[in-house]
Amino acid sequence: MVDTILPVDLKGAIVRKGTKNIVGPLDLSFGTTGCSVLIGPYGAGKTTFLLLLHVLVRANFGTFNWAAI
Repeated sequence: MVDTILPVDLKGAIVRKGTKNIVGPLDLSFGTTGCSVLIGPYGAGKTTFLLLLHVLVRANFGTFNWAAI
């Protein structure tokens, strides 16, 4: 069983639907400690971003490094 997927690094991550970028491009890192908050307006891609982090949606472009995968 995996306790955490952290740390995670995303570089140039983009999720597209058709020709429209839904999320990205993203360059970011989450470490093993601390707290993060995700806020934004309706339709900004918050849910898609979380699905991307949990590998429930695949990015069309970019590189990912997860500690547990």
